[in-house]
Amino acid sequence: MATSRLAATRRFLSTDQSLIARIETELSEVDKLHATHAHALKDAQAAFSLTEARRTELVAYMDAVRLSMSQRAASSSAFECIPDEILAEIFTRILPPFTVSRAVDLRPWDLMKPDADRLRLLCDLPRVSKRWKAVVERTRSLHTYLVVPSDLWSSRRRQKLFFTRLDFILDRAPCIDLHVIATHPRSGLQPNDYHDYDDFWHRVFRILYSTTHRLRTLCVVGDVEKSERARPRDRVEQVRDMTAGLLRLPTPNLEAALISFESDHPKPWGNFPEVPLPLYLPVAPKLHWLYLDNIPVMCTDPLRHPGLPSLETLRIRNDDVVYVCHLWDMLSISPSLHDLSIDVEHLDEGTNSIASTIPNPPASIPIRRLALDDRQGGNVFEHPSHTSLPNLTDVAVPWVASSDELFNKIKDTVTYLEITRGDLQDETFLIPFAILRNVHHVSIAADLFDMDAFMDLMSRPHDPMWPRLRTLEFYVDDRWADEHGDALIRLVEARQERSARKDSDVSPLEKVVVGKDYLAGWALAVLRGILGDANVTEG
Repeated sequence: MATSRLAATRRFLSTDQSLIARIETELSEVDKLHATHAHALKDAQAAFSLTEARRTELVAYMDAVRLSMSQRAASSSAFECIPDEILAEIFTRILPPFTVSRAVDLRPWDLMKPDADRLRLLCDLPRVSKRWKAVVERTRSLHTYLVVPSDLWSSRRRQKLFFTRLDFILDRAPCIDLHVIATHPRSGLQPNDYHDYDDFWHRVFRILYSTTHRLRTLCVVGDVEKSERARPRDRVEQVRDMTAGLLRLPTPNLEAALISFESDHPKPWGNFPEVPLPLYLPVAPKLHWLYLDNIPVMCTDPLRHPGLPSLETLRIRNDDVVYVCHLWDMLSISPSLHDLSIDVEHLDEGTNSIASTIPNPPASIPIRRLALDDRQGGNVFEHPSHTSLPNLTDVAVPWVASSDELFNKIKDTVTYLEITRGDLQDETFLIPFAILRNVHHVSIAADLFDMDAFMDLMSRPHDPMWPRLRTLEFYVDDRWADEHGDALIRLVEARQERSARKDSDVSPLEKVVVGKDYLAGWALAVLRGILGDANVTEG
C-alpha cells in the first residue's frame, strides 16, 4: 500500500517537473517577447510625443494664420473706410523726405545716385489697389522729387517717358526737390554724341528756368570725363553753367542747395575776373543750407543784394582760387550764419581788377562752427582785425592755417579744436594753438609729429597747453614716436596726478580716442586700465 502511494507521488512529481520545464521554456519566450514589446512601446511613446508636439504647433500656426487673415481683412476694410484725404496724409507721412543736407557726408559716387527709397515707395503704393493708385496720383505733395539722371540723353524712348513724368510733376507739385545728375558714360562721349547730349540738357533747363519759384531743394552733381578726346569735358561744363543760371533767377522757396562738380576747368569761371560775376540768389529768403563744390557762385556786391537772412550753414569747397573779398561779401549778407566750412586750394587777396580791400566788413560774425582749410596756408579771418567771432565754439583747421590774429579773437570761446592735417616737426607749429586755453575736446591728425615737443607743452610747470582738456582724439602713429611708445600713457598719468593737487587748474584726461593700429597693443591695454575700457577707443 505504501509502495503504491510512493510510486504515485513520484509520478506526480515527474509530471510537475515536466510541467515546470515547459512553463520555464514558455516563460523564457514570453520574457523575450515582453522585452521586444517594451522597446517597441518606448519607441511608440516617443513617436507619439513628437507627433503630439507637431500637431500642437500646426494647430497654433493655423490659428495664427486665421487671426492674421481676420486682422488683414479688418485692416483692409478699415482702409477702405478711410477718406481719401486721410489716406493721402498717411502716404505723405510715410514717404521719406528728400534732403540735400545729408548728401555732404556721402561719398562722391553716392551723390550720383537717385533717392531710391523715395522712388521705390512711389512705385509700390499704386500697386496695392486702383483706389490707392488714384489717391497717389491726386496727392500733389507726393510728387515733389524730380530726378534727372545723366543717361537719359542717349535713349529717345526714355527721354519721352522722362518728359511725360516731368510734365506730370510740374502739373501737381506745389514745390520741387530737384536732383540733377550730370555724368559722362564710362565708355566716354564721342563727338557724334555731343548734339544729343547738349540738346537734352538744354531742353531740361529751359523747363527748369520757368520753375525756380517752386524749388525747395536743389542738388546738382556733375563729373568731368578724364578722356582727352575732343575736350568732352566741355559738355558737363555747359551743365554747370546752366545750373549757375538757375541761381540767377528768383528762388523764393529754396531752402537747401548742393552743387558739386569735379574740377577740370579749361576756362575761367564766367570769364572772371575780366567780366564781373552776376548777381546770384537774388531772392532766396528761406535758404538755410548751401554747399558749393567747385562752382564759385558767390553773392558779390552786397550793396545790391537783398541778403540771405535765413542762411545758417555755408560750405564752400574749391580746387581753384576763391577770392577773399567774395567770401566777405557772402558773410556780410548772412546775419544768421552758424556753420561755415571753407576748403579751397587758395584764398586770393585779389589783384587790381578785383577789390583787394573789404569795404564795410561786419563788426561781428555769428558763426558757432568754423572749418577752414586753405591748402596754401591763407586765413580769411586774419583781417579785418576788428571783426569779432563772439559765438565761435568749434574750430577745425590744418596746421598751416594757424593764426595768431584768429586765435586771439577766439581764445576764450572755443571748446572744440580739430587740427586736420599736416606735419608737426617742432613745437613752433603747436605754440599758436596753446592760446586756446578753454578747449575741452581736441582732435589731432598728422603724418609727422614731434611727440616730445607735444609732451613738453602739455606738461609745462607753468601755463600748460590746454589745461581744461578732457577728451583727446589722437590720430598720430605713436608706436615709434619715442623709444618706448608710451607718450599717451605718460600724458594721462601726468594730467591725473596734476589735477589731484590742491588748487590745481588742470583737468584730468577722461577719454582718449586713437587711430586704429596707431597705438601699440600693450599701451592700449594700459590706458584702458587707467581710464576704463569705455573711455579708450580706436577710431
